Amino acid sequence: MNKRNFRTIETNGVRLNTVVEGEGPLVILLHGWPQCWYLWHHKIDPLVEAGFQVAVPNQRGYDSSDAPEEIEAYDILNLTLC
Repeated sequence: MNKRNFRTIETNGVRLNTVVEGEGPLVILLHGWPQCWYLWHHKIDPLVEAGFQVAVPNQRGYDSSDAPEEIEAYDILNLTLC
């Protein structure tokens, strides 16, 4: 497996540990429970080779991404805002 470039991206009041690879139009791949960014590991390189920038955040509460304590922080509206 390739070594991945991780960045901390701050968005909507949380910091998300995010794989960011490539250049070009942005494609964001999101995982569900109980996966993490690695769910998409096999899709990153083909998308980069096709000319896209790919961002794959670990969602709230996963890995080193922020884990807000409030239950409401995990409702569908907040999760879709990343």
